[in-house]
Amino acid sequence: MAGEWAVWAAVLVAVALVAIGVAGFVAPERASRHYGIAVGRGDAVARSWASAAAWRDVALGAMVAAGALWASRDMAGALVLAAALVPAGDALVLARHRVRVGRAYAPHVGGTLAMAGVGVALLTV
Repeated sequence: MAGEWAVWAAVLVAVALVAIGVAGFVAPERASRHYGIAVGRGDAVARSWASAAAWRDVALGAMVAAGALWASRDMAGALVLAAALVPAGDALVLARHRVRVGRAYAPHVGGTLAMAGVGVALLTV
């Protein structure tokens, strides 16, 4: 079936989001370093924010999976494109706070581009 690959790409995006979220919840200090915001073990407020962001990623992954597996291809594409706003927003937050570590932007920009590509593919294939 034409475009079936796009559905499975969306499922892979969903699995990646859930995995990132679970990793962030289990080890917020380590996960936060990969995302450009160092969270210290003794900083309960920062750890709470990192854990909240982790659960956000789990929820986004569940939403994308539900769209890919049970919604129309157009709806799944719209959901993935909407979800791509999250990593784009994360990159903008880093820029706003003048994070200078270039590798901190990689997961956010890469995630945005991957999700936007999958979303467009779902809408057009």
